[in-house]
Amino acid sequence: MHKRTRYSKRMRKPAILIDGTLHAREWISPAVVLYFINQLKNNPQQDPAIEKLVDMYDWYFIPVANPDGYVYTYTTDPCWRKNRRQTSSDPVCYGVDLNRNFGYDDNTWDPSVGGSTDPCNYNGYTGTGPFTEEETKAVMKVMNRKGVNFVAYFSFQSYSQIWAYPWGYQKEALPDAEDLRKAAQVGADAIFAKSKRIYRVNQSARIPEFGLIAGASDDYARGGANIKYSYTIELRDTGEKKFFLPASEITPNGEEMLEGVKAFANYIYKPRRKYYYYKKW
Repeated sequence: MHKRTRYSKRMRKPAILIDGTLHAREWISPAVVLYFINQLKNNPQQDPAIEKLVDMYDWYFIPVANPDGYVYTYTTDPCWRKNRRQTSSDPVCYGVDLNRNFGYDDNTWDPSVGGSTDPCNYNGYTGTGPFTEEETKAVMKVMNRKGVNFVAYFSFQSYSQIWAYPWGYQKEALPDAEDLRKAAQVGADAIFAKSKRIYRVNQSARIPEFGLIAGASDDYARGGANIKYSYTIELRDTGEKKFFLPASEITPNGEEMLEGVKAFANYIYKPRRKYYYYKKW
């Protein structure tokens, strides 16, 4: 049994936030979040490393950040991406792309950067401003929850096997981008050791499949909520089955990603840092 860490009143336990299903059709993401919850809560293999993770960090999970859109993919349109709010008087215009609806200034929320101002756009409508949607407001409130010391944020999405860090809205790098890259690479290496799956690590804006994207949750987590280690992780696969992985892929996806997050979480752990944990950039 490992020795449990004691935290003084001035030293808040670090916390990690993980969400899934900002995009409704990415079915593997909520499954992997639920896999994490089961492993951390029940530890079915009695793994000492899991016990250590629970002792080291507080964990917050949002398995389905887009519930209406997620249900719609099962009942009506499996390729649906947005939420289901009616966006126009036109009865066929529904939905805002939640991963274009975060932002804290005119640069980080900008429909001209990877989004659309057309309320009938099938994929990329950004809304009329940041946080117009109840779903993004809810995630934002968790990120900024008083009394919680978030040091890392992951948005599990799919697909492409990518571990991406801010910024997405511009190619200019963060001053501490190398910190984020190294920590992510530790996770990606652990995934490869587990399953021989390659996860590419890079700044979001420098990933060809992404291009420039304003309004993404990881940019807000870093710049708006001051969570240093903020990432979007695109889960399996690399394009063969795209959004429609068979159920047999759930456990392998969960297993490899858990190994990655375990390695990452151990790498960034700094138990002697006080309340603010990391300086602003």
